[in-house]
Amino acid sequence: MLDFFRRRISLKVVIPLIAVLVILMIAFGVYFVRERTRAVESLLFTKARNVVLVGAMSMEKILNDALHHRDLSREELFDTNYQKITDGPLAGTVPPKYHTRSDRFIDNEIQELIDRFADGDPSVVFAILVDRNGYVPTHNSRYSQPLTGDLHFDRNNNRTKRIFDDPVGLNAARYRGSAEEPVLRQVYRRDTGEVMWDISAPVIVDGEHWGAFRIGLLLAETEHSIVHMRQTITGSMFILLLVASITIVLVVRRILRPLVNMTRRVELIADGKIEEGLTVDSIDEIGTLVNAFNRMAGQLRQTTVSRDYYDCIVESMREALMIISRDGLIRSANQSTCNLLGYTSNELIDQPVEQILPAEWREKPFDIEDYSKPMLLIDKRDRGCFILVGRNEKEISVSLSSSPMFDEGGQVQSLVWVAQDISQRREMEKRLQQAFEESWSMAESLEEQNNELSKSQQELEKAYADLKASQLLILQQEKMASVGVLAAGMAHEVNNPIGFINSNLGSLGKYMDKLLSYIEAQEKALKDLPDDEEKQKIVQLRKKLKLDFLIEDCRELIAESLSGAERVRKIVQSLKTFSRTDQAEEAMVDLNDCIESTINIIWNELKYKVDLHRDYGELPLTQCYAQKLNQVFMNLLVNAAHAIEKKGEITIKTRHEGVKIRIWITDTGCGIPEENLKKIFEPFFTTKEVGKGTGLGMSIAYEIIEQHEGKIYVTSEVGKGTTFMIELPVVE
Repeated sequence: MLDFFRRRISLKVVIPLIAVLVILMIAFGVYFVRERTRAVESLLFTKARNVVLVGAMSMEKILNDALHHRDLSREELFDTNYQKITDGPLAGTVPPKYHTRSDRFIDNEIQELIDRFADGDPSVVFAILVDRNGYVPTHNSRYSQPLTGDLHFDRNNNRTKRIFDDPVGLNAARYRGSAEEPVLRQVYRRDTGEVMWDISAPVIVDGEHWGAFRIGLLLAETEHSIVHMRQTITGSMFILLLVASITIVLVVRRILRPLVNMTRRVELIADGKIEEGLTVDSIDEIGTLVNAFNRMAGQLRQTTVSRDYYDCIVESMREALMIISRDGLIRSANQSTCNLLGYTSNELIDQPVEQILPAEWREKPFDIEDYSKPMLLIDKRDRGCFILVGRNEKEISVSLSSSPMFDEGGQVQSLVWVAQDISQRREMEKRLQQAFEESWSMAESLEEQNNELSKSQQELEKAYADLKASQLLILQQEKMASVGVLAAGMAHEVNNPIGFINSNLGSLGKYMDKLLSYIEAQEKALKDLPDDEEKQKIVQLRKKLKLDFLIEDCRELIAESLSGAERVRKIVQSLKTFSRTDQAEEAMVDLNDCIESTINIIWNELKYKVDLHRDYGELPLTQCYAQKLNQVFMNLLVNAAHAIEKKGEITIKTRHEGVKIRIWITDTGCGIPEENLKKIFEPFFTTKEVGKGTGLGMSIAYEIIEQHEGKIYVTSEVGKGTTFMIELPVVE
């Protein structure tokens, strides 16, 4: 059955058209019914809304007039003290009945008006006036029959005098309304299952919400009308669909009749029977198609080149030639193709082209658009040729060109592949390539050896530079050692005469004290003598010799000489401490003393342009090479002084922090540029003029600190100064 439908173009046209028509009609029918239902409901609600609003205004007028004419007092009208009815026909009902002081007036004045609203329209089931608590003082006559004395009849036919406290009743009674929604519509189902609309509007008496006017609408007739309308529309749509379907079938068969005739004629042409053309009386697309078919048949009859002639040309070619269809099938292959690939013609025809392509070309589905331009196909593994796969997965190197054949619309219809066997040429190319690679390998080996020689030369140059730096470093250390020996010798030689001078000055001071005591005794004795000529001569001689001045000046001279000798002694001691010739090995020292001895040695370098600030902390004794550390302190202080052009400050701070001793030396000099901070500890790096610096001072300092397993840090800002921080471990 499915194959029958596939073979009939008329069914392929008719069935979708009818299906679309059915969908459109159903959609239109549903939309039309919904719109009409919505319009009927809107019309019904508008009508009920107007009725309720008129009823509410009527109730308001009657009740306001009763207050105005004093038929009812305000307390009577708004009385919510509901009294249960305990005797009479309405006593003992469930739910119970009540009465208020305004019931009689409302029964007499309003019931008749309520009946007009309920009796005028059969769809209006009830019309009632309720107060804001849901109490119904009166009802339309359908549910408020006159009392007969029959308890059963009176109880079942009177819904007045009761309180409707269900959700629908309370919502209606307490609804106050608004300008946009003056009435309230509530939809619910009665006990019988019928759908009801409860529509209410608020009743305002004397500016206060009294209650509401309610009507109940039964929608049975409206729903019946809507159902009848749906049935009518559905029937009309079905008849319209049937007529339209028959019309579509007849029109499509009439339109497709020339196509059926042309299909039969094409089958005859395929069998080699070229007859006269078809006749058609239409000028539409089908007529154009039939006329084109007639022209094609005429051209086939006029063909002068036979198929055999074409086959002879193709088969005589030495190159392999293949025709690839748009769907990737081999449609034609000459004998050279069969010889190249090892297949017969029948084994290749109508086979997918992927069968003769290498594996990497099979990963992507064949797409003829990828070959829309003439090109020379190149294998992804070997850029020099293309690889075809023959029988038994034999790989054949070929030069393969692809040329597209286009239809009248400019689309690629098929491909013409021409392949030439270049296996022997590729073999020769591989040998040449191998020889070239061997030559290249030898060249790379020579270059590698050259690089190794160059690397060795660079290492020798670096070793020579390191050796030269070490030699200069050793020379500098030897110089410092010689200076230390010389300083120690000088200290020893100077100490002896300084000792004599100190001793003699001390003795001289004592002698002067004794001599002065004797002179003072003579002065006292002289005062006791009578004033004669000899006494006056002695007094005049004392003044002439300025003996009082000489006594004071001698004392000052002896004191200054002792102070100078003490200063020389301290300098000699500092020189001796700095040289530390007696401490060439490690010893326990106080680094504050080392710094002080260094300051004494270089004070002449500092005192004219530096204000020196000392901030020494209490440091523990640590084991170190004192002479070497003195050299570090001297290098840093001298450099700090050189960095200060005219006048500046140098601050030395020492602290003991945990197991570390930290020393800061800060100057207010010119600072070090950022690009030079990483180079200052390198040997021979200096920013001083030629002949004024060797560039080894900071390098020596760095190596001495490293020798003590410490660290040295530097921070600097150009124009503000530099700070060196030395961190040394406490070694006990």
